[in-house]
Amino acid sequence: DTCLDTCGVCSPAPPSVSPTTQSPTDAPTPGLCEDDDNADFYWRDKSNGEPIFKDCEWLREKGSTTVNTICAMVAPTDKVLAKDTCLDTCGVCSPAPPSVSPTTQSPTDAPTPGLCEDDDNTKFYWKDKSNGKPLKKYCSWLRNKGNKTINKVCAMVEPTDKVLAKDTCLDTCGFCSP
Repeated sequence: DTCLDTCGVCSPAPPSVSPTTQSPTDAPTPGLCEDDDNADFYWRDKSNGEPIFKDCEWLREKGSTTVNTICAMVAPTDKVLAKDTCLDTCGVCSPAPPSVSPTTQSPTDAPTPGLCEDDDNTKFYWKDKSNGKPLKKYCSWLRNKGNKTINKVCAMVEPTDKVLAKDTCLDTCGFCSP
């Protein structure tokens, strides 16, 4: 409960639940921490600027690196993101340790590390070489480029079957809030 409330994922408790009767170990409201398979989330924009939306079933079929990357997206904030609708797949519903109470957890505790940063261990597709084979780069390569190159590479949305810079270089591509 504490983590979910802190992360802003939980909807307000029903009016009939009194804070004086709710203990820190109460289970979340049934149905609150499930993927909403009837809702779509913003994934990214096509090259023409048109947004692409996906559903939780699509996300569940992806590998863990891609799932973590998509679930960590924080921008644009005016659209429904995967972490807002695919709660279970994004790990928002991971059970907190049962003994954690609000008095033992400070409000400055950081979220799980690594969710919104560059993944320097995963290469992303940059372009095809003259022999037709894909040329892949690490986020560290992209970080050392100028803004024009960074923006161009981070805006790539195709090919959709490859890991792109915006999938693995979240910080460099500007998906992490300041």
